Amino acid sequence: MLKFNINRFALTCLTILLCVSLSYISSSFAQAPAPGQNPAAQPEAKPTGPDVELFSTTYSEPKVDPFFDEKLLPKKEDVKPIKEKAVVEVVPPPNFEDRDALWKEKRERNRNQGQPEPLSSEKYLVDEVKILGIYKKPDGQGVFLKPTATASTMIFATVGQEFWNGKITRIEKDKVEFEIRTLFSDKTVKTKTEFRPFTRK
Repeated sequence: MLKFNINRFALTCLTILLCVSLSYISSSFAQAPAPGQNPAAQPEAKPTGPDVELFSTTYSEPKVDPFFDEKLLPKKEDVKPIKEKAVVEVVPPPNFEDRDALWKEKRERNRNQGQPEPLSSEKYLVDEVKILGIYKKPDGQGVFLKPTATASTMIFATVGQEFWNGKITRIEKDKVEFEIRTLFSDKTVKTKTEFRPFTRK
């Protein structure tokens, strides 16, 4: 009777062990990846958070700059207006009639004040005279000048002779050096020297 009980107990234990083994093997097969499946692939996680449809796809710029600091703005009294630089241009000389009238006014004024009369060359521009020739005299040499503005006038000029916009600075055997003055709109005067050849006509 005791032997029969031991065999029954052993059979029961064996049956329980077999059931546990089968259960373990079944779970292993269930967790094993199917053929062709990536073992590292994980089941897709369920998204969390609010629904995407709740958000608008249209961007609206904020009415106020979040980085704006009114304290950093310059004060109105510190802002100086930018002045546009004036364009400097050459001031053209008056026409000959106006220059002749001004020359006559100067002549009358000098006469009333007991001063020498202005030279007739002072009413002409340097570009308005032709150099016809040269002459010599004891105190130096000079040139014959023919103004184009007045046909009947001849000027005998020497070094230092003044014109409306310049003067003679040197006389050579075939040319004369002039200092020419140019007036600009900002009241400045610039000078340059130019040589003018004899025309002999």
